[in-house]
Amino acid sequence: MLGLMRAVVQATKDAGASSKRHWSEVQLERVLYLMLVGLDEDQRRGDRRFLDCVLSGIGEASLMSAMESVPKSRLAMDSVRQLHGYTLARLRRLCTGQGEGGESGGNEAGEVGGGGSGGLDAARDAAEAEVRRRQQQKLAQDRRDRLMAKMMRMQKNFLAEYGDLVEQADDKSGGATASENSTESTSAGRRSDGPLIGPNRTVAHEPQPGLTCLLCQEANRPDSRDPMLLAGLVQRSTVLSQDRGRSRDTDWSGCFVEAELLEGSHFSSCGHAMHRSCYSDFMDSPSNVHVNRGGELGRSRYLCPLCQQLCNCALPVAPSLPCSAEQQQQHQFDANADSGRFDSWLSSIRDGVAAGLPKWPPQAAAESRVVAFRKNHDDNSWPGAEAAQALNNLAKVCEVRGLGADLPPELMPTGWKLPEKADPLLLTVAFSLQAAETAGRATERPLFSALPERCAVGLAALVRAVAQRPVASDSDFDRLHQLAINNLSLLLHLQRPNLPLPCLLEADMSTCLVQLTYCLYRMAGQPPDCSDADLCRLIRLVAGAHVFQICLTLPSDPDASTNADSDADASGDDSDCRKLDRLVRQCRSAVGLPPAALSGPGLADQVAAACLPLLRCAAIFYRALTDAPAPSEPEPASSAEAEFAWLAGLLQLPRRPCDLPTEQLVSLWCQDSARLQARAASPAVRYPRQAARLVSLPTDYTDLLLECSDFQCPSGAGPGPAGRSLQPAKCLACGKLVCSNSNCCQMPVFNGDRAIGGANLHAVMCTGGTGVFLRVLDCTLLLVSAPNRLGCISSAPYVDRYGETDEYLRRGQPLQLSSAMYSRLQEDWLRHSLAARAGRDPHSGNFFEV
Repeated sequence: MLGLMRAVVQATKDAGASSKRHWSEVQLERVLYLMLVGLDEDQRRGDRRFLDCVLSGIGEASLMSAMESVPKSRLAMDSVRQLHGYTLARLRRLCTGQGEGGESGGNEAGEVGGGGSGGLDAARDAAEAEVRRRQQQKLAQDRRDRLMAKMMRMQKNFLAEYGDLVEQADDKSGGATASENSTESTSAGRRSDGPLIGPNRTVAHEPQPGLTCLLCQEANRPDSRDPMLLAGLVQRSTVLSQDRGRSRDTDWSGCFVEAELLEGSHFSSCGHAMHRSCYSDFMDSPSNVHVNRGGELGRSRYLCPLCQQLCNCALPVAPSLPCSAEQQQQHQFDANADSGRFDSWLSSIRDGVAAGLPKWPPQAAAESRVVAFRKNHDDNSWPGAEAAQALNNLAKVCEVRGLGADLPPELMPTGWKLPEKADPLLLTVAFSLQAAETAGRATERPLFSALPERCAVGLAALVRAVAQRPVASDSDFDRLHQLAINNLSLLLHLQRPNLPLPCLLEADMSTCLVQLTYCLYRMAGQPPDCSDADLCRLIRLVAGAHVFQICLTLPSDPDASTNADSDADASGDDSDCRKLDRLVRQCRSAVGLPPAALSGPGLADQVAAACLPLLRCAAIFYRALTDAPAPSEPEPASSAEAEFAWLAGLLQLPRRPCDLPTEQLVSLWCQDSARLQARAASPAVRYPRQAARLVSLPTDYTDLLLECSDFQCPSGAGPGPAGRSLQPAKCLACGKLVCSNSNCCQMPVFNGDRAIGGANLHAVMCTGGTGVFLRVLDCTLLLVSAPNRLGCISSAPYVDRYGETDEYLRRGQPLQLSSAMYSRLQEDWLRHSLAARAGRDPHSGNFFEV
């Protein structure tokens, strides 16, 4: 150590052109600090061991002589110069036997230089330092003066050349400030608890703002001749599945979605818009094949020109649905006093479904339907031919990408085929709404701000565009007619010949609501009329069926029958609790199920909480459809019953769950008691559905290493000893260990033209094609998007004690699970943003074989 310190001091003395590459004043500063630490140790111990080592040597060989020979002119930093003087003075005082005095470092340095040549050297050094400081100040001031003069010249030249533009910008900014202030005040005034639908619903008072094309920077409104398109991504997803790994085994012709939500088609958008013509030029340009990584246009996959997010479709932006004041104020609607009209409406709907729902006149051709749809619009209104064509292309993408038609035939279930009577766009809207609601509920965010702003804009644009899609052919009308017939037959328990219907517990009510809202109005050649009282009755019918599902799937307790009445009597609200208790007992006894384990206020809170996901989806759906202002939301800590009452007010429903189903409906539904009892005996879904979560990971990373230490390659051909896999990867969706080597566990697909790796194969079967894996031996995350043949490697959610990740375990520090990083990964997974992340990462490549 002393030799190293002596070498640094000697290098400071001989700091020339050759040694400056290996020496710095920081090194000398550290040496001086270590010398002072050594002197302090001598003082603490009461000996001179370190001082003797400093003084040892002959002539210039000692560290003391090297310190004295260092010229202060070589030291540019004032702090190092002062530290050198203080250390040298302390050494000289100890050598003369004066001991440790109480004087300060500055005085000691002065004492060293006091008298003789030492004092002259100190005064000369101080004068030189002052001269250098003044010179540096003068140079800095001159530099600032030159920069300020240059900026003044540039400003004068700009004002002289573009003075008119500056004046216009000032005028616009002043007007914008005033408009922003007025907008804030008006929006605050508009933010109310008015209903979203019904005769007295809240109407948006502001026109829809224009969009700016990110390619040509030209602003247009959605109703122009050249429609605006939003870049979007459609992907097959199983994130909401309540029975992961199970495939569909029912034949419902695509008219219904199972209650377990096994898989679905999800749409997401970055919110960036382009003109239809600009989008065509962008996609047809051959240079984009090289500019956009992985942008294989043959598979309709590209990257957003602005944010570089993975996209595979384009959504036309539709204007808000029209609603006149006369149409809105037809009459006031009271859901609590509408029971009589609701029963008569049910009877008329039941008679109409039994008669087959009278179709549109069969002689009307496709052109006549389009004319009927647009009879109240001019030639420039939306949708035009270009927008209709874009919607048709989007429907094909939803059918291929969202429903899994692009998967290799070897991975398709036996006898799988695309549903003939399903509408891919309607299924995509319903699944995307439920995904948005689930993500907001899991992150405990307010209802109307559950998604980022641009994602919410894309979802609202999808809802409005599908609502205004024209019925352009007889096949489209027949599909809508069949969807309406089947869903109403399910809700009203009407058995039809050659139509296999599920029991009420097997179908998802959110999808039924979305399909019926679109179908019943588009069959009439018009978009959904959100000011119609019949729409409120339709929502009540679907919500009542959902309450019936909740009553049958409640936990049962055979001994709860004797305590039900007493619990209800003990509660403070006898009318509500007793009515709900009677409804639950009536539903369960008619089907042959034991009584529910809950009663009284606990039952009321449980049923209200179970109804919230459906009502939240409906509120998001109808607000996007009507473009109404966001109403004020209840406090986050409010009870489930308070939130139910708030949502019921927005949707014009009765304020209590027990008032949603009528006795007529309950008696109809209980006629299918055999299937309902078999299904409710061991329900696959209990309401409310729990938000899917990634698997729990151990806190210590060593536990993960021990877990996969004996993992062998499933094919038995692993490159490790005894067939062990060198790349075991843990699926974070289900927790299964798979082999992610690129040279084993591969399965030939596409008739042997390609090979899919073990991780991609598991991602297709488990998560719909987008998988997230933790490579245990590398401490990295593997994100794969099997349909797009993309993937990336990112940091695992494990950090050391300094909060840093250790990819590939290079540093070897102990690692602990980072809850914040894992929560962000969980949020990205729920929002379906991992596929876009896999395509946008700079390390993306062909990961199809891992």
